[in-house]
Amino acid sequence: MNVWMEPSSTLQDAAVTDTTDGAWERLDAAETVGIAATCAARLGKGDLVLLEAPLGERGSRTGTWTVIRDFARRYKVSEDTVDQYRRISGWYGPDRRSALKATGAVASYSLLRDVALHTFGSATEPDVRFAALVAALAEAAHDSRGRATRQDYLRHLGLDSETTSARDPALDQFLQHIKELLRDGHRSGDGLRPQRTGPPSC
Repeated sequence: MNVWMEPSSTLQDAAVTDTTDGAWERLDAAETVGIAATCAARLGKGDLVLLEAPLGERGSRTGTWTVIRDFARRYKVSEDTVDQYRRISGWYGPDRRSALKATGAVASYSLLRDVALHTFGSATEPDVRFAALVAALAEAAHDSRGRATRQDYLRHLGLDSETTSARDPALDQFLQHIKELLRDGHRSGDGLRPQRTGPPSC
């Protein structure tokens, strides 16, 4: 399973009707397989909710909570959980998922949540948070660990007091390239900002 791209790609042609139950149940089952599968499954659940309640302009929530309540009741999860799935999947739109896929590493869903919802520390720009996540993932791939941790992310965000060990210059060059792509994409308006998804195309 491609952790970053599989959720939305498998839901491309889905309509939130009778097929939703089967999709949600398959995602429930996938969550038991491991960290990467859990991450993909929860992004997939958020994608399902986004099909019926896309992210809109700020303050535009018409009908959103009706949809969230319906999903919560139908699948016996809290409304807060459904809302969180939706917001996190919306934050990781197609451009962001493509950038994550390019790193070749994975992260836990709790780390994705921390980055998207910024659940700690002082206010930080979304693109800065995302660049730190991409850097942490790229470093994990380079070090053959394959998985970025919260500490890796915090270090790249500059919130970790531990001294960063010396890295391979090629890795530093790659990380700088990723940060420039993120910055350039933001300036051009082509991506890496939260986008309206419904469903995201990858």
